[in-house]
Amino acid sequence: RRLLHFVSIHENGLIQIGGRHSRVNNSYCRSIKGRFDDIKKSCSLQTYWDTIARQGRYTTVNLQHSRSNNARVEFRVFGGTVNPLKVLGYVSVALGIMHKSAASPVAPKAQVAGEFLPDVIADRKGVLRLHVSLWTRYAEEKFGLPDGAWAKWGKRILKNQRWNAKRFIGGLPTDNIEQQA
Repeated sequence: RRLLHFVSIHENGLIQIGGRHSRVNNSYCRSIKGRFDDIKKSCSLQTYWDTIARQGRYTTVNLQHSRSNNARVEFRVFGGTVNPLKVLGYVSVALGIMHKSAASPVAPKAQVAGEFLPDVIADRKGVLRLHVSLWTRYAEEKFGLPDGAWAKWGKRILKNQRWNAKRFIGGLPTDNIEQQA
């Protein structure tokens, strides 16, 4: 529940750093906002798993296999890329959200509105909220990054993801590696 709520709050930021308009509410990566309303603090485990099964795997975060022997969570929001900085950023954000939701004592209030492209584009602070949540400037713990990785990669990841978000909001492609440097 905490993971679903964190993803619903930061879903616009996740889509923006991915940089693809095609990821917004398409049939393979539907928004989780409003889809998991049955999952409340007092819901039973059976209600939880029934809701997960009913929604299917084609949401921004896929929990279909989270209770199997080979448990895993899939973030479907990020597009494919060969840019190593983007890959490192995607992995660190996904791990950061997992880590932060596991470390949180209480699930935050899920965000319901804003799942279509105009709403995602209009949310100009989505990436900022995501970055502040995971990597506040003076916090000792940087969620999703191993010790020492922040000093080497942190600022580059932030710069790249903010660049992707600006291009996303402007309707421009984000795959041109030369312009990012």
